[in-house]
Amino acid sequence: MRHIPNLTMVAPRDEIELKRAMLSASGSTGPYAYRYPRGSGMNLDEPEAITPFAPASAEVMRPGTDATIIALGPCVYTALDAATTLATEGYNVGVVDARFLKPLDEKTITACAQNSGAVITLEENVLAGGFGSAVMEVLEQHDIVTAIKRIGVPDQFVEQGTQAEQRHMCGLDLEGVMHTVRTFLANLHAHRNRDSNGA
Repeated sequence: MRHIPNLTMVAPRDEIELKRAMLSASGSTGPYAYRYPRGSGMNLDEPEAITPFAPASAEVMRPGTDATIIALGPCVYTALDAATTLATEGYNVGVVDARFLKPLDEKTITACAQNSGAVITLEENVLAGGFGSAVMEVLEQHDIVTAIKRIGVPDQFVEQGTQAEQRHMCGLDLEGVMHTVRTFLANLHAHRNRDSNGA
């Protein structure tokens, strides 16, 4: 849907963010879409007041210097779990909840790309033309060159199964995300070492 002009599109990470998205949509004067998450909520403590989102406002959940995972929807929590585990292995990985698929928070995305060693996008959507592609377009428009890795649904039919089974098949569970991020960072580190040694 991101090709639709003037559309605002949000993917909330949990039930509280969903309420904020609904409130934001009710006050919007243009077309507004939000993804209604499947499954149960996280039983989070609700704040005293639910406030709408500022337009195109991502949230930095965790700063990082080696890489930043920019995630969308429930994948934010998988990204946080992955970053916590990677920290025990010596990697300093940040996490950003993009919230908006359109319009993107270009200021936050470009700052993360410039301040960390790489950008990793994480989404429960098809990679072709999806959120990761939109992030790459933002970086290109701002002439930012950085290492980037996209994690999402591959260009293939996904067999039926539970949400957990389908995430596992697509490498979107914690195990799959950890493997992809760890491999990407190791290859990036090795490549930079070769460059510094003049190989």
